[in-house]
Amino acid sequence: MSDARAFGPDQRRRVCVAVLFAIALAVVLMAATADGPDAISGGLGGDYPSFHAAGEIAREQPGLDADVFYDPTVQATAQDPYLDGDDDGQLFFGYPAFFVVPYMGVSAAGFTAGYVLHTALMAGALAAAISLLCPINRIARDFPLESFTAAVTFFPLFRGVTGGQNTALTVLLVAAVWRCLEDERDACAGVAVGLLLFKPPFAIPFLGVLLMARRWRALGGAVGAAAVLYLLAAAVTDPTWMSAWIDAVQFLDEFDTPFNVQNFVSIPGFAEAVFGIDSATALVVGYGLAMLVAGAVALLWLRAGSIVQPQVPLDLLVATTAVAGILVSPHALYYDAGLLALPAMVLLDRFPRYRWTIALGWVGGLMHLGASTFDADPLVAVVVLAGLVMIRETWIALRVAEGEGVAAMMHR
Repeated sequence: MSDARAFGPDQRRRVCVAVLFAIALAVVLMAATADGPDAISGGLGGDYPSFHAAGEIAREQPGLDADVFYDPTVQATAQDPYLDGDDDGQLFFGYPAFFVVPYMGVSAAGFTAGYVLHTALMAGALAAAISLLCPINRIARDFPLESFTAAVTFFPLFRGVTGGQNTALTVLLVAAVWRCLEDERDACAGVAVGLLLFKPPFAIPFLGVLLMARRWRALGGAVGAAAVLYLLAAAVTDPTWMSAWIDAVQFLDEFDTPFNVQNFVSIPGFAEAVFGIDSATALVVGYGLAMLVAGAVALLWLRAGSIVQPQVPLDLLVATTAVAGILVSPHALYYDAGLLALPAMVLLDRFPRYRWTIALGWVGGLMHLGASTFDADPLVAVVVLAGLVMIRETWIALRVAEGEGVAAMMHR
């Protein structure tokens, strides 16, 4: 009978396990059959050589001067053994110096084992994010395996996990911010925001909204975490590392943008792809629209400040801020769109009517494959649509919450 053949929970679990097993097997086989940096799929590890080489530099030369650590020639020399001969050039490590610390340990395992370990850690970070959300999100609680499988197979996040990037860590930290705010553990939420400083364009929006919301304990936690990270970076390099890092970010912008402009999914980055790098039009249009997004998110948090705490839709506010982080970033790359997994879970929990829209967005992740054809990333359409939907639904939820608050006051 047709009911017996229904695609029920057991069938879903089997499909998820099969998909995850296939991905894990592919990663292991690719690593096992690799000849140094060469693999069946091309260069092994995607962007991982950048992190691996930086970890080796810091581990083998403790206390290295920050100017030397961020020297492009030093990094290129360290990366050379791990880059496929067909690669166009080095993968510059432009992260804050404290972010090299975990890679000092991962790189000690060797390049191939380090890549497999890094992939497992990123998959674990994604699983931990979903686990954190189980008590506060129905989708994560009722469908944890399905949620993980859908997230890890969303193309931007898939490339982030298997391609040596750290998008899953960003997802985990934003999930931690959300969970801690829901649990009224503001200091803990602030620490998570502080740890997000490994990618400042994602941390800054959260710092801004915490300030507007007058979440002083959260800001204190963020400042404390930032101080610890500064001292950690100073121990790895030297106390003046921030100056060298700022120079490195400027170099990365000049060095990387011509190669990656077609992969940008932020509004300013997409504007550069359309109107030209260093174009005045790109600057005005890109940052003008980004300021509108930032202003809309700020307005949402300011409005939330007048609502009684239990009625504040923190899930919508946090998810909207996360999408805004992608949109307003100067140069968010396609794998950063993997952060959309969190807004998708919020929408599915609150508004099941969006299920087909989200399914189309999941398929839309593959639009990135057209970036080289169009010289701009079509995936930006998915990110912009997500931003508009989140801003709209958050605004409506705040209006409803205000009405409930007024009604509660009148019935006292």
